[in-house]
Amino acid sequence: MFTVAQLATIFGNIEDIYKFQRKFLKDLEKQYNKEEPHLSEIGSCFLQHQEGFAIYSEYCNNHPGACVELSNLMKQSKYRHFFEACRLLQQMIDIALDGFLLTPVQKICKYPLQLAELLKYTTQEHR
Repeated sequence: MFTVAQLATIFGNIEDIYKFQRKFLKDLEKQYNKEEPHLSEIGSCFLQHQEGFAIYSEYCNNHPGACVELSNLMKQSKYRHFFEACRLLQQMIDIALDGFLLTPVQKICKYPLQLAELLKYTTQEHR
């Protein structure tokens, strides 16, 4: 139903981002202190993975083209019906695919804000 080129345009390197995020989350969880959250040391995870975040640039650069490709497909009823059937089969909330494809773009933009907020409430003595 889709060409390889269409899939590459729409989804870009989303699988690479998924793999990176799984590893990053695993490392964050190791550094998080459940009993005493204020003693957690997650900054090192961001430093350790800083180069890995670069994979987001490819995705973000590709995102406008993905939206155009998806918009072109959605003009055809067979694709609209296909995407809606997938959404219903997976019991997903009523958000269009382009909304889900925006998530990685939003996520990478939130990290600096979250880190700044965390730093604001972290004492100077904290490692």
